[in-house]
Amino acid sequence: MIIDYKFSSDIEPTDEQLHLLMQDVAAEVKEKARKSDKQFFEQLQQLLHRAKKQQLINNPEAK
Repeated sequence: MIIDYKFSSDIEPTDEQLHLLMQDVAAEVKEKARKSDKQFFEQLQQLLHRAKKQQLINNPEAK
């Protein structure tokens, strides 16, 4: 939903406008958090894979 949020200093926004703005901001924050979590866990898996690979190189009998 696209809403014009251009508030002027002499006119207070309505409760409905504020509510819609808060909903949009919350949705955006949740999406950014979801993407951040996904990226973090992907990088964690890559790091774990590299660490295991490096351990096998340094200590081949540890299989």
